[in-house]
Amino acid sequence: MDQEDTPATKKLKVSHDQEPNFQPLLVSYNDKIRPMLDAYRLNFKEGIPLPTVVVIGDKSSGKSSVLESLTGISLPRCTRVPLIIKLQHHPDHVPELSLEFQKKTFMIIEESQIPEAINSATVEIAGNSKGISNVPITLVVKKNGVPDLTMIDLPGITWVPVGDQPENIYDQITEIIMEHITPEQNIILNVLSADVEFTKCESIRLSRRVDRTGERTLAAVTKSDRYADYLLEKVTTNAVNISYVCVRNRIGNETFDEARIQEANLFKSHPSLSMIDKSRVGIPVLAQKLVQTHDVIKSKCLPNIVNEIKEKLDEWTSRMSGSLKETLEKLLIRGEVVGLPDKHKSCDIARLAKMVDEFKIELHAEGESFENFLVDEMRVLKESGGIRLSQFAPEYAFSYLLRQKVSKISDLPISFVNKVWSYVESVSFEVLKDLCESFPQLYSPMKKASQNALEKIKKKFLQRAMDMIEMEKNTNYTCDPNFLASWKELKSANYDRLSDAVEGRRSKWIAIKGYGDAKVDHLFDVPANIREQAFDLKMTMVAYWAVVLRRMVDWSALNLRYWIQKFVTEMGISVFTDMMLPGCGIEKIMEEPRSVAEKRILSLTEVTEPKNSI
Repeated sequence: MDQEDTPATKKLKVSHDQEPNFQPLLVSYNDKIRPMLDAYRLNFKEGIPLPTVVVIGDKSSGKSSVLESLTGISLPRCTRVPLIIKLQHHPDHVPELSLEFQKKTFMIIEESQIPEAINSATVEIAGNSKGISNVPITLVVKKNGVPDLTMIDLPGITWVPVGDQPENIYDQITEIIMEHITPEQNIILNVLSADVEFTKCESIRLSRRVDRTGERTLAAVTKSDRYADYLLEKVTTNAVNISYVCVRNRIGNETFDEARIQEANLFKSHPSLSMIDKSRVGIPVLAQKLVQTHDVIKSKCLPNIVNEIKEKLDEWTSRMSGSLKETLEKLLIRGEVVGLPDKHKSCDIARLAKMVDEFKIELHAEGESFENFLVDEMRVLKESGGIRLSQFAPEYAFSYLLRQKVSKISDLPISFVNKVWSYVESVSFEVLKDLCESFPQLYSPMKKASQNALEKIKKKFLQRAMDMIEMEKNTNYTCDPNFLASWKELKSANYDRLSDAVEGRRSKWIAIKGYGDAKVDHLFDVPANIREQAFDLKMTMVAYWAVVLRRMVDWSALNLRYWIQKFVTEMGISVFTDMMLPGCGIEKIMEEPRSVAEKRILSLTEVTEPKNSI
């Protein structure tokens, strides 16, 4: 009696009034595997081992034919190197086919060209005789309607060397087989000819060495139509405790569709084969069992896969954080460009030095009105309590004038911080984008983490700049030895010239050293003592203002270097820490995008819709 039908097995049944589904692997591909693989392939291109179907068997047992029936792709009959078939669902109805081996990639235009391309690659790797090699060939099939699965066809087991094969050909082949079937996440598909004694089959013996319980081992029995006698007893006895599926491969020029119809008719009408339980016959059933096993192994391995992905994410994040820090140190601190990509060579410390020079020019460009020379000073002196002896100008007058001058340039340090930090940000993101080129899913979360670090440091930098402005406004002090010398020089060099010009009423304009041309005709009637004290206050301010400007430029440049060093030093830690926060690390990155999920559901719906009767 047949086993009770499940929803999955019902889809696999072939009747006279319903067209058989000729995509068995896709039909059996359940909803749990596709989302995980979509998220994995989107985020981690390679490096994490996923469950793979490894096809093994004796030479001429029909391995390649079984693979053809499962994938719907024509393959060469002789396998002399590991052939890795990567099936990937492709939304476009025009397939993308490529062959990769020995670090070379070749595009294949038509599916009919696949066997010839594989044969040519095999000859290049293993020679044009009978030799084998463990250098793999990878066939990438991106096609609408195929599942995201990887299958590997290995050289058939042989005991007697032929052609240029070495004496230890058996040892070489078994070594290749053991390498591929040992990983616990791999599914072993034994292909057995119906005429062999299953309990003595070498491929079964090898698979039992690594999978004694048979949890991840299946067997496809080929040539069922030729050796129908005793086949029922063989598959039902199951002396080696693995799941058998009897199949019929293509014969002659049959198409894949025709082969499936002939297979269904064979196991339905043959006197002996029709007695085999329907859960053990047919390529569609084999496909179902493969995917079910794939699902079980996937679920079992998922915690390890997640941990490996987490470790790889940590490793990549740490590595890229370190590389980002190292590159920014070269560009923004040490000014080194040797060994960096050309696109980064324009992003160096010289640009920052130029910004400091521009800031200095902007500060000095904030001049005064030369037509009102000493007017403000005289007004402030009057408001502060009258004229006093020279060299004893009231503190209020000086502080008031200083606050006015600082207020006029108070926006420049803030603008400077914003300007240089915008540049630092652009350089950081450019370097980060370059580092994430091969790992693009990390760019967005790492950029966000970098922005957090940048904003944190920028906020402190801006606060320091505002504090500096407030200090210059509300306090006045310097221990600069040049201040007094400059003040005295300004007085001695300019006062006599001013007095002569005003008292003699000979010129409306005079040149004031350290200040510039000044209009003085409005001072002709100002008393000498008032004029002298105002002039003294002016020269004091000119000497002190030079100190303030130097201090602002030096302070800004010093803080710029300090905060860039602070940013570069702390950013690596900050980026790594932020990336590991819940919702920013493995959980967020491994979420399946809605667009991918919608396309997946649509593609599966299209494939599983019943077709018209024939």
